[in-house]
Amino acid sequence: MAKLVSSTLQPSSGSIPQQTRWGKLPEMIRRGDNLLSLYQLAYALFLPEFQKQLLGDAMQGILVDGLPAAMRSRVLIETQSRSSLSAISIMEQRLFLGERLLRDTDAASMAPSIEVRLPLVDQVLFEHVGRLSDDERYHPLGKKSMLRRIGLRGLDPALFERPKSGFVLPFNRWIRTGLGKIMDQTMRDPIAAKSIGLNPDAVRRLWQAFNDGAPGIYWTRVWAIYVFIRWCQRHGVYL
Repeated sequence: MAKLVSSTLQPSSGSIPQQTRWGKLPEMIRRGDNLLSLYQLAYALFLPEFQKQLLGDAMQGILVDGLPAAMRSRVLIETQSRSSLSAISIMEQRLFLGERLLRDTDAASMAPSIEVRLPLVDQVLFEHVGRLSDDERYHPLGKKSMLRRIGLRGLDPALFERPKSGFVLPFNRWIRTGLGKIMDQTMRDPIAAKSIGLNPDAVRRLWQAFNDGAPGIYWTRVWAIYVFIRWCQRHGVYL
């Protein structure tokens, strides 16, 4: 099955495969019921094969499922005796909320000196909720029933029935216009990439695929690499 799907989704020779949900399907089938691998793959910006191309020889084998050994071991220990739903909740807390959302909130709020408080991320509350049964905590799925009953008592129930409404900053347009020149110089600089453990050829091909409008090569992919290179340059982090 994985071979059939993989052959259907393979790009033409020399191009970069789509780094999106459909492009991840063959890899997800190969991982079977390995929840941590599936979770990390679902969030990954790049497919494992292209990740290997991006990382230079010095970086190979350092990460497994995109995680350093200590963090991966910690998550596996914390989830080993839990149900699938509970295990995914732990992964969300450790790898999404802790590693990304809270860090991003802190950086964005402290830049203009805004103090942010997140009462639902209180450690005591987390520990208490973590001891509840799956039925009490999750069901019915997607309804956040506990939060409705306890945290939002007295509010209009319709608040929970409406679809989510978000916004997307125009990074794609910014990258292709105002930031295009400096990003082009950075992404095509072999020394800048190699000095921090990236494969210059893979970085260049990714940037070219984005400029060519290749399917599934969204702005997030090139932006992540560009910011990583620039951050390392600014802080003097080199291999």
